[in-house]
Amino acid sequence: MKKTVFALMLLMIVSGALFAQTPSNFFSAGIGFVDHNFLASTKMETSTGSVTQEWKENHATNGIGVFGFFDAKYAELDLGVLFYDDFPIDYGYSGESTNLTIGLIGKYPFDLGTKGKLFPLFGISYSICLDARFATFDSTTQKMVTKSNSDHKSEWDVGKSDEDKWPELSDYNQFGFKLGFGVDYEIISKLYIRGAAVYNFGLPSNAQIWNNERYEKINKNGGANSVTRNTFSHGAEVKLAVGYKF
Repeated sequence: MKKTVFALMLLMIVSGALFAQTPSNFFSAGIGFVDHNFLASTKMETSTGSVTQEWKENHATNGIGVFGFFDAKYAELDLGVLFYDDFPIDYGYSGESTNLTIGLIGKYPFDLGTKGKLFPLFGISYSICLDARFATFDSTTQKMVTKSNSDHKSEWDVGKSDEDKWPELSDYNQFGFKLGFGVDYEIISKLYIRGAAVYNFGLPSNAQIWNNERYEKINKNGGANSVTRNTFSHGAEVKLAVGYKF
């Protein structure tokens, strides 16, 4: 929770400073839709005696959602909600999540004729997990059932040490970086369409780190001399929005 509050305050301070430096006639705001594809690429190496094995897995998920943005020509602050059809992390579980996304982007626009603008962009993002649900097998009913993260955690944590306990909801929060380009096209005076193609790179979340350490521990207990497991999150994002210049 402290990390979440710190991230929000940092984004607000930086974006406020950027907007304060910008003439008011450069301000605009808008709303739109986003399609976000995310891939968690995991690599694990184990060494047992003189034998070294390498294992790789890609865990893909797709998120769709809505977002709003505030623009000041060279900077953009956006806030959105994404609905993932599966977790963008490797757990070996099927699940869904709802995330609040915050982004701060720097960009440099170039004119495309009299109505269009093209701009490369680079920025930072922070994803806050608002809800997480897992599909697990119920041995009593012999059926797949969906449980919230808190319900799943309460069952998983029974008899577990602190380091083995299931992640809290806030442990799925994730910092990231984004790189791409966008295009604005004026429809009528002050009203424009914005499209953007972005590639995202995510730093490991606390939940991903926990999951990797868990697998390392399992393999070491199984006789491996050394185990290294890392997860790299990345993926493409497409945005389409309508904006209004003030």
